[in-house]
Amino acid sequence: FNKQNSFVYTFLIGVGYFLTSLIFLIIYAIFKGFNEPFNIYVLFSVLDGVFWVVASVCFFKAIEVLGIAKAGVYKNLQGPFSAILFLLVLSEYKNLNVIFIVLALIFVFLSQICFNVEGKSENLTLKKQKILGGILGVISALMFALNALVRKISAIHGIVYSGQIYSAGVILILSIIILLFRREFKFKNLFKPNNLCGVLSGVLYFFASLFMVLSYSYISGTITSTITKLSALFSVFIGIVVFKEINFKKHWLKILLGVVCIICAILMLMLS
Repeated sequence: FNKQNSFVYTFLIGVGYFLTSLIFLIIYAIFKGFNEPFNIYVLFSVLDGVFWVVASVCFFKAIEVLGIAKAGVYKNLQGPFSAILFLLVLSEYKNLNVIFIVLALIFVFLSQICFNVEGKSENLTLKKQKILGGILGVISALMFALNALVRKISAIHGIVYSGQIYSAGVILILSIIILLFRREFKFKNLFKPNNLCGVLSGVLYFFASLFMVLSYSYISGTITSTITKLSALFSVFIGIVVFKEINFKKHWLKILLGVVCIICAILMLMLS
């Protein structure tokens, strides 16, 4: 619902994310105390923010080209990318039934194929636009996967709650730098009522990020990263119902098969 470009929207999310992280950390320190270490693994939280900015800009650019439904499909390739990184880099294959994990990833991949349907807009049929949007979506997926990996590494070494504010601070600083180099941008444009949507996105992202990190304490990063691909269902639903990007009557069978594939992926994860 926010009409700002990708760079501005990333900045707005950074504002909401940073402020929420700061408030949460202060409240947490008052009631629970704070004893998280400040060590070399803080740098992984910094990398977390860097990867997120690149991923975010690419994803929002892909949305501008393809719409939220199709861009969301490409972005959700993050699931397979993340799972591969967790399995190989962190050796999570030692504690999981790899067969079921592979089956889950196959079902996630099939769901992406099913959800990848044509939109109603004529612009979406232009080959160059589709290629550009697809490339941006895949880049965002890879960057989000790296983002998840470094976040998992920092969480393993005790950087959980403080990691949020380190990451948010980097996001905010980088997005400000980008805006400063975009000479056509005017900072007065930030003070518009509809920009609250962007700030609210940052608030919501804080909780999404926090819950993901906390989940690492209970289940493997491979399973967490695959489960979060349920967001594909919401992206497609929003694209259909809110923005009318997909003709549901025409593509109902493929969309239904995509939902079934997601459910099968979850079942495989439960067995793993």
